[in-house]
Amino acid sequence: MVMNIKSEIERIAEEVHNCSLECNGVCHDPDEGIHPRCLFFEDGKGDEDKGVVIVGMNPGRANKHEMEELKNATYEEAKEFWERHNKYGDGKNNTSTYFSDLRKIAEELGLNGPIIWTDLTKCQNKKVAWNPLNQTHRKCITTHLIRELKDINWPIIAAGKDAYNAISYLYLKHTVVGVPHPSRRSSHLFKKLFTGGKLKEEYKLREGEAVWFQTTKS
Repeated sequence: MVMNIKSEIERIAEEVHNCSLECNGVCHDPDEGIHPRCLFFEDGKGDEDKGVVIVGMNPGRANKHEMEELKNATYEEAKEFWERHNKYGDGKNNTSTYFSDLRKIAEELGLNGPIIWTDLTKCQNKKVAWNPLNQTHRKCITTHLIRELKDINWPIIAAGKDAYNAISYLYLKHTVVGVPHPSRRSSHLFKKLFTGGKLKEEYKLREGEAVWFQTTKS
């Protein structure tokens, strides 16, 4: 079953990479190394029935290193870049800690199976201070996300309040957890979820419910 899920996610991920939609407020420029992205399947370390979906808003802006290496890249090349640079990124050498931070949340919740990494919208913002327009989210969600999670009943972890709200309304029968975004302005709130390197005991999954992991001012 998991192999079928992986095959389907990677098929859709290739479609995402080659998406021809021109949506408002976001940037898609393969000639400059800027591609739709953030849909990846990660093989789990534990039980296949402990899978999880981790969802963000949309990708952060690609750095110069990524853009240079991924000019007119294929999906396989982009996936390989993610495997090398960001899957287990530690914040050094142009890597992001986003995936490592959120994987830790999943593992602390006992979700050590496969991970579907995805975003509501697959393209980065056109300008630094912008967020994608609601219509852009609607178009990308209906074109891609709905198909990605069509037959998935795993719990969903949403990074950031906006992603959490959207997922809570879209997936009414799923177990949903929302956490402060680990690598944006709320990163200090994300860190408050832990004590001594472990997720605080009050943060637990509630089967079939949506819960925001509340911290001070979050």
